[in-house]
Amino acid sequence: MSAEITIARPPAVWRDRLRAYELMVDGYPVASVNPDESETVPVVAGHHSVWVKIDWCRSDVLDVDLCDGERAVLTCRPNGPLLLGVLFSVFLRTRYLSIQLERIERPLSCEPPSSSVDREGEQDASTGVMSSPPSW
Repeated sequence: MSAEITIARPPAVWRDRLRAYELMVDGYPVASVNPDESETVPVVAGHHSVWVKIDWCRSDVLDVDLCDGERAVLTCRPNGPLLLGVLFSVFLRTRYLSIQLERIERPLSCEPPSSSVDREGEQDASTGVMSSPPSW
């Protein structure tokens, strides 16, 4: 069972534009991403803690749950404006970078179940039709 995590870093802003961010998955470095690049890494399906780091600074931890064949698409960037970089690097080092989950791409076999009713007497949320009259 395998899944993927793709991390993208938008074109460079002034802060960190000459340096790579390191992608950490479950505490292990798995890839480096430079400005205007993306990296895709295979992971085992299941729960993962993901963050990006540079030197002693990092982003918040993002928890991602992936099933077999899914791909989490993430974006990372510096957090806050250029002038606050020193503040973030000294006092808010765990928020120096930002990481966001953009979307999870699912294969057809991993789609969430449809909203159709499988129990007697309930209403289908998508159509508003009762599956069968309740038996009282």
